Amino acid sequence: MIVLPLAFDRWATVEHLGDQSRRAYVADELRRLDRDGVPLLTVALAQTDDAVRHLAVTMLRDNADGEGKTIYEHGRQWLLALVEGENPPDRDAQGRLMPPELKGKVLRTKVGNLGGNVPATADKHELSRWSAEARQARERSRGDLYRYVDITRKASPFAIEDAIKVLSMWGVGVAPKQYRRASTPDRRGVVEESNGQCQWLVEEHTPKSNNSRKVA
Repeated sequence: MIVLPLAFDRWATVEHLGDQSRRAYVADELRRLDRDGVPLLTVALAQTDDAVRHLAVTMLRDNADGEGKTIYEHGRQWLLALVEGENPPDRDAQGRLMPPELKGKVLRTKVGNLGGNVPATADKHELSRWSAEARQARERSRGDLYRYVDITRKASPFAIEDAIKVLSMWGVGVAPKQYRRASTPDRRGVVEESNGQCQWLVEEHTPKSNNSRKVA
Protein backbone atom coordinates (compact mmCIF):
# COMPACT_ATOMS: atom_id res chain seq x y z
CA MET A 1 0.00 0.00 0.00
CA ILE A 2 1.30 3.46 -0.92
CA VAL A 3 0.90 6.10 1.78
CA LEU A 4 1.83 9.75 1.36
CA PRO A 5 2.47 11.78 4.51
CA LEU A 6 -0.20 13.94 6.07
CA ALA A 7 0.24 17.53 4.92
CA PHE A 8 -1.62 20.83 4.92
CA ASP A 9 -4.28 19.33 7.21
CA ARG A 10 -4.87 22.68 8.97
CA TRP A 11 -5.53 24.57 5.72
CA ALA A 12 -9.19 25.04 6.65
CA THR A 13 -8.12 27.19 9.61
CA VAL A 14 -6.12 29.62 7.47
CA GLU A 15 -7.74 29.64 4.02
CA HIS A 16 -10.09 32.47 5.03
CA LEU A 17 -7.16 34.64 6.20
CA GLY A 18 -5.05 37.03 4.12
CA ASP A 19 -2.51 36.07 1.47
CA GLN A 20 0.44 36.50 3.82
CA SER A 21 -1.03 34.10 6.40
CA ARG A 22 -1.89 31.50 3.76
CA ARG A 23 1.59 31.70 2.22
CA ALA A 24 3.23 31.47 5.63
CA TYR A 25 1.28 28.33 6.49
CA VAL A 26 2.08 26.58 3.19
CA ALA A 27 5.76 27.56 3.41
CA ASP A 28 6.02 26.26 6.99
CA GLU A 29 4.43 22.97 5.95
CA LEU A 30 6.84 22.57 3.03
CA ARG A 31 9.81 23.23 5.30
CA ARG A 32 8.51 20.68 7.81
CA LEU A 33 8.07 18.09 5.08
CA ASP A 34 11.58 18.82 3.82
CA ARG A 35 13.02 18.31 7.32
CA ASP A 36 11.13 15.02 7.54
CA GLY A 37 12.72 13.88 4.27
CA VAL A 38 9.52 13.32 2.32
CA PRO A 39 9.04 13.90 -1.44
CA LEU A 40 8.10 17.58 -1.63
CA LEU A 41 6.97 17.80 -5.24
CA THR A 42 4.90 14.63 -5.03
CA VAL A 43 3.09 15.76 -1.90
CA ALA A 44 2.47 19.22 -3.36
CA LEU A 45 1.07 17.86 -6.62
CA ALA A 46 -1.10 15.31 -4.82
CA GLN A 47 -3.08 17.99 -2.97
CA THR A 48 -6.73 18.03 -4.02
CA ASP A 49 -7.31 21.64 -2.99
CA ASP A 50 -6.40 23.80 -6.00
CA ALA A 51 -5.26 26.75 -3.89
CA VAL A 52 -2.94 24.65 -1.74
CA ARG A 53 -1.51 22.85 -4.75
CA HIS A 54 -0.91 26.11 -6.63
CA LEU A 55 0.80 27.81 -3.69
CA ALA A 56 2.93 24.78 -2.83
CA VAL A 57 4.08 24.08 -6.40
CA THR A 58 4.82 27.76 -7.03
CA MET A 59 6.92 28.00 -3.89
CA LEU A 60 8.86 24.88 -4.81
CA ARG A 61 9.37 26.11 -8.39
CA ASP A 62 10.63 29.51 -7.18
CA ASN A 63 12.23 28.26 -3.95
CA ALA A 64 10.70 31.28 -2.28
CA ASP A 65 7.91 31.91 0.20
CA GLY A 66 7.00 35.38 -1.05
CA GLU A 67 8.60 36.98 1.98
CA GLY A 68 12.23 36.72 0.89
CA LYS A 69 12.97 33.32 2.46
CA THR A 70 13.83 30.05 0.73
CA ILE A 71 11.98 26.75 1.14
CA TYR A 72 14.86 24.30 0.60
CA GLU A 73 18.63 24.41 0.14
CA HIS A 74 19.87 25.95 -3.10
CA GLY A 75 21.21 23.43 -5.60
CA ARG A 76 18.73 20.75 -4.64
CA GLN A 77 18.30 18.00 -7.21
CA TRP A 78 14.94 16.45 -8.03
CA LEU A 79 15.49 12.70 -8.17
CA LEU A 80 13.01 10.46 -9.99
CA ALA A 81 12.91 6.72 -10.59
CA LEU A 82 10.47 4.04 -11.71
CA VAL A 83 8.71 2.19 -8.92
CA GLU A 84 9.50 -1.48 -8.49
CA GLY A 85 6.98 -4.06 -9.58
CA GLU A 86 5.21 -2.01 -12.28
CA ASN A 87 5.89 -1.75 -15.99
CA PRO A 88 5.92 1.47 -18.03
CA PRO A 89 3.99 1.77 -21.32
CA ASP A 90 5.71 0.08 -24.25
CA ARG A 91 5.00 3.12 -26.48
CA ASP A 92 5.87 6.78 -26.29
CA ALA A 93 3.44 9.71 -26.58
CA GLN A 94 3.52 9.43 -30.39
CA GLY A 95 2.53 5.78 -30.30
CA ARG A 96 5.98 4.55 -31.28
CA LEU A 97 7.12 1.24 -29.79
CA MET A 98 10.02 1.42 -27.39
CA PRO A 99 13.21 -0.35 -28.50
CA PRO A 100 13.18 -4.00 -27.32
CA GLU A 101 16.13 -3.43 -24.98
CA LEU A 102 14.23 -0.63 -23.18
CA LYS A 103 10.76 -2.20 -23.06
CA GLY A 104 9.63 -2.63 -19.46
CA LYS A 105 12.72 -0.84 -18.18
CA VAL A 106 12.27 2.78 -19.24
CA LEU A 107 9.40 5.25 -19.14
CA ARG A 108 9.80 7.67 -22.04
CA THR A 109 7.45 10.52 -21.29
CA LYS A 110 6.67 13.85 -22.91
CA VAL A 111 7.72 17.04 -21.12
CA GLY A 112 7.29 19.58 -23.93
CA ASN A 113 6.59 20.27 -27.61
CA LEU A 114 9.56 20.62 -29.92
CA GLY A 115 9.35 24.02 -31.55
CA GLY A 116 6.61 25.05 -29.18
CA ASN A 117 8.46 28.13 -27.96
CA VAL A 118 9.79 29.45 -31.26
CA PRO A 119 9.24 33.23 -31.13
CA ALA A 120 7.48 35.04 -33.98
CA THR A 121 10.69 37.01 -34.49
CA ALA A 122 12.70 33.87 -35.35
CA ASP A 123 14.18 33.63 -38.85
CA LYS A 124 12.14 32.09 -41.66
CA HIS A 125 14.10 28.84 -41.61
CA GLU A 126 13.35 28.21 -37.94
CA LEU A 127 9.68 29.16 -38.34
CA SER A 128 9.24 26.86 -41.35
CA ARG A 129 11.04 24.05 -39.52
CA TRP A 130 8.21 23.88 -37.00
CA SER A 131 5.25 24.82 -39.20
CA ALA A 132 2.16 22.62 -39.21
CA GLU A 133 3.21 21.09 -42.54
CA ALA A 134 6.74 20.38 -41.28
CA ARG A 135 5.38 18.74 -38.12
CA GLN A 136 3.08 16.53 -40.18
CA ALA A 137 6.02 15.48 -42.35
CA ARG A 138 8.09 14.77 -39.24
CA GLU A 139 5.29 12.66 -37.80
CA ARG A 140 4.96 10.64 -41.02
CA SER A 141 8.68 9.91 -40.90
CA ARG A 142 8.38 8.87 -37.21
CA GLY A 143 10.54 11.78 -36.10
CA ASP A 144 10.21 13.39 -32.68
CA LEU A 145 7.41 15.91 -32.18
CA TYR A 146 7.94 16.23 -28.45
CA ARG A 147 10.74 16.65 -25.98
CA TYR A 148 11.06 13.45 -23.97
CA VAL A 149 12.83 12.36 -20.81
CA ASP A 150 13.59 8.78 -19.83
CA ILE A 151 12.86 7.53 -16.31
CA THR A 152 14.66 4.33 -15.26
CA ARG A 153 14.80 2.18 -12.12
CA LYS A 154 17.81 4.20 -10.98
CA ALA A 155 17.05 7.57 -9.40
CA SER A 156 18.32 10.35 -11.68
CA PRO A 157 18.23 14.15 -11.33
CA PHE A 158 15.83 16.29 -13.37
CA ALA A 159 15.18 20.00 -13.72
CA ILE A 160 12.26 21.02 -11.53
CA GLU A 161 10.00 21.92 -14.49
CA ASP A 162 10.54 18.48 -16.03
CA ALA A 163 10.05 16.80 -12.64
CA ILE A 164 6.75 18.64 -12.18
CA LYS A 165 5.50 17.48 -15.58
CA VAL A 166 6.59 13.88 -15.02
CA LEU A 167 5.09 13.63 -11.54
CA SER A 168 1.88 15.38 -12.61
CA MET A 169 1.27 12.53 -15.05
CA TRP A 170 2.98 9.54 -13.43
CA GLY A 171 3.77 10.41 -9.80
CA VAL A 172 2.95 8.01 -6.99
CA GLY A 173 -0.29 9.16 -5.35
CA VAL A 174 -0.85 12.06 -7.75
CA ALA A 175 -3.42 10.63 -10.17
CA PRO A 176 -6.78 9.92 -8.44
CA LYS A 177 -6.60 6.25 -9.43
CA GLN A 178 -3.54 4.03 -9.32
CA TYR A 179 -4.57 2.07 -12.42
CA ARG A 180 -6.44 2.82 -15.58
CA ARG A 181 -9.20 0.33 -16.15
CA ALA A 182 -8.84 -2.26 -18.86
CA SER A 183 -11.85 -4.02 -20.36
CA THR A 184 -11.15 -7.44 -21.84
CA PRO A 185 -13.85 -9.67 -23.39
CA ASP A 186 -13.64 -13.35 -22.51
CA ARG A 187 -14.47 -16.22 -24.87
CA ARG A 188 -18.18 -15.67 -24.32
CA GLY A 189 -17.88 -12.01 -25.17
CA VAL A 190 -18.43 -10.97 -21.56
CA VAL A 191 -16.37 -7.90 -20.72
CA GLU A 192 -14.35 -8.16 -17.54
CA GLU A 193 -12.67 -5.13 -16.05
CA SER A 194 -9.16 -5.47 -14.70
CA ASN A 195 -6.20 -3.30 -13.85
CA GLY A 196 -4.77 -1.56 -16.88
CA GLN A 197 -1.72 0.70 -17.09
CA CYS A 198 -0.35 1.78 -13.73
CA GLN A 199 -0.47 5.58 -13.39
CA TRP A 200 1.64 5.64 -10.21
CA LEU A 201 4.85 4.77 -12.00
CA VAL A 202 7.36 7.35 -10.79
CA GLU A 203 8.54 7.96 -7.26
CA GLU A 204 10.48 10.96 -6.08
CA HIS A 205 13.61 10.20 -4.08
CA THR A 206 14.76 12.79 -1.58
CA PRO A 207 18.34 13.95 -1.02
CA LYS A 208 18.16 12.76 2.58
CA SER A 209 16.91 9.21 2.10
CA ASN A 210 15.97 6.60 -0.48
CA ASN A 211 12.19 6.44 -0.40
CA SER A 212 10.41 3.11 -0.58
CA ARG A 213 6.97 2.55 -2.04
CA LYS A 214 5.62 3.43 1.41
CA VAL A 215 6.45 6.97 2.43
CA ALA A 216 5.97 7.83 6.06
